[in-house]
Amino acid sequence: MMVRLSYCLSVLAFMMIFISCAKGSKTHKLVYSDITARRTLGRIHFIRGLKKLRPISVQVVGEPEFHIVVKRLLDSSKMDKLGDSNFQYDDKLANKKIEKLMLDGLNRFPAIYDKTDKIAYIKKKASTKDSELSEGILAQVLFNALQDQHFGMHDFATYRGYDTRHALNALYRADMLIVGELCAVHKAGHDWKEYFTQMSRRIHSGIADAELFYGDKRQSAGKLQHHFYSIASIAFVYELYRKGGFDMVNAAYKHPPTTTEQIFHPQKYLKGEPGMNFTAEPSFQGLPIARNITAGELSIRNFLYFVIDWESACNVASGWGGDRLFVLNNQKGDHVFVWYIAWDSPDGSEKFEKVLEMLQNSNRMGFGLFSPMASKEGNLKFTRRDNLVGVTYGLPEEDSRLALDVLKEDVFEKMPPKPPVLSR
Repeated sequence: MMVRLSYCLSVLAFMMIFISCAKGSKTHKLVYSDITARRTLGRIHFIRGLKKLRPISVQVVGEPEFHIVVKRLLDSSKMDKLGDSNFQYDDKLANKKIEKLMLDGLNRFPAIYDKTDKIAYIKKKASTKDSELSEGILAQVLFNALQDQHFGMHDFATYRGYDTRHALNALYRADMLIVGELCAVHKAGHDWKEYFTQMSRRIHSGIADAELFYGDKRQSAGKLQHHFYSIASIAFVYELYRKGGFDMVNAAYKHPPTTTEQIFHPQKYLKGEPGMNFTAEPSFQGLPIARNITAGELSIRNFLYFVIDWESACNVASGWGGDRLFVLNNQKGDHVFVWYIAWDSPDGSEKFEKVLEMLQNSNRMGFGLFSPMASKEGNLKFTRRDNLVGVTYGLPEEDSRLALDVLKEDVFEKMPPKPPVLSR
């Protein structure tokens, strides 16, 4: 059940890549009108310094109409793009089931921005009065339009690397959440700068309330996903704001983070520290390669969380230096895995090795996180050399040995830092 829930949460996270959705802010209400929209755009300009460059179409629609909009946006081409960008998706999964998952997830959002037609849709329930439409929702969906006008709502499928897409999505989404909350606070007559500072302090002290943006407490399988997209990513944006105001945040769109490690550790982004580059080209005895991706620190944390507690998973994963995950098709049509991970130090690789021993001894299948088609036959093998760890899952003994022998050579290259240019 935990594997299935974690998989569903990851699919929903990638849905955010192609269609920008606003999460509700339950604090302040407004009567929706063109005048209100102009006032909200004025608040966004006052707080974020971004002006409207072109007219923005905002449509308030009922639940049936909103459902039609969502279904239209999830056309076959977008489904294909999602499959290309999400290494967890597989052709053997029934498209109707995946589409239903996506529809159900998107229909829970109160607003959506169509970056193709440039229209912001706000959902209004039949029982909802105009006076009960949220200030935060309107601000977020209008800010989506401004993000598109100023920076472009990137087609994430063109970005190489699963981990890179997660990092870029975190920047867009956190900025949207922050603007929605700060506009609501400013409308209520409070000091938005002081509120932002206090919010950041709560996040950094570890007592951030999950209800701040989501209205409910997440179950354990979703805790790390929530931590990344609504806590770590907000802390990342705030660190940029603290150092250079929202001008620096705006500049980050032109020089976006390239790894989820940089989101978790903003100083690594500011230093331009990239992940290590995998240089080998293993063949895996001719097994077809279904996916070849960098999983990144976020996925490492989720993987570890199948075995150890949350805080320990975060601690171990923080030593991530780079990785390459190969998802292979075996003769039975199942997915098997070869994973090479570089750590910042031998201490990090040793900690990860101990977790793998726990995973092996407990007979848990953490690889279900990476594909619902993961082989159930097991056979987890791993080896460690200095700061490197190699892992195989589901491979026959000889194939596993040959795959792990790749680590006898130096297969990771440390890349030079490229500090982002964040001055205006």
